[in-house]
Amino acid sequence: MKDHYYIDGYNFFHSYYARKSNSSRSGDLEGARGELVNFLVEFSALTGSRITIVFDGRNFKGEKDHRIGKEHNSPVRVIYAPPSTDTDSVIEALIYKEPNKERIYVISSDHALRQTCFGIGVSVMKPENFIKYFYQITQLVQLHQRYTTPVVRVETPLYEKLRILLKDIASE
Repeated sequence: MKDHYYIDGYNFFHSYYARKSNSSRSGDLEGARGELVNFLVEFSALTGSRITIVFDGRNFKGEKDHRIGKEHNSPVRVIYAPPSTDTDSVIEALIYKEPNKERIYVISSDHALRQTCFGIGVSVMKPENFIKYFYQITQLVQLHQRYTTPVVRVETPLYEKLRILLKDIASE
């Protein structure tokens, strides 16, 4: 089973943009939200984890639940909470349904939500720590790519003779 991160959308949104000096959230909320989602898509691609982002839906007039990407089984899902409820309640309801709580992480700076989720048996993390974790993973991937030399197959007459010889030995 893959790790599954439940993100308190606007809570994470504010922490994410607090770290950025050239914040694009000043006028274009939809564009800024899209940038945040792209950040989380990149995290999912690096780690192979699933992500569910839950935004407060009071001011949203579009889809209420959709996957990022063309494929229906995309690992990143965005949910807008119905106007009659809040993000915390949606996250709590979703994690209650999860069978393997040890691979679940809730990302929020909301103390009550973190306490409730911890009590349910899932791991919790503040958005600032999640962002640091993302950048650490990115650095590790870059180091791995920098210092890992690709295997280059050398095709020479000697190599071909050795390959045939080893194949003959193996078949005996």
